[in-house]
Amino acid sequence: MWLIRRILKVSWKDKKTNDEVLDMANTGRSLYGTIRRRQMKFTGHIYRARGIEHLAMTGKINGKKSRTAPDDDDDDDDDDDDDDDDDDDDDDDDDDE
Repeated sequence: MWLIRRILKVSWKDKKTNDEVLDMANTGRSLYGTIRRRQMKFTGHIYRARGIEHLAMTGKINGKKSRTAPDDDDDDDDDDDDDDDDDDDDDDDDDDE
């Protein structure tokens, strides 16, 4: 229905019912049904396809979801080395005083 409202430039703030909007368009529910049917057909094509459009509509990513946190062994070792270096710098500062 939003499509017909947009074509006729009828705002939702105007508080027009859907039937009033269809009367303004000089059509009945047949136009609404046609638009809805075509939207559903298009959606069906997208769901059967395996492209970027399918990913955008479903939001599903193929593959397994990892159940554990990733191993950050390399990052942890680097952080520990940095902490040791900082401690050494602090010790040097104490000697200078």
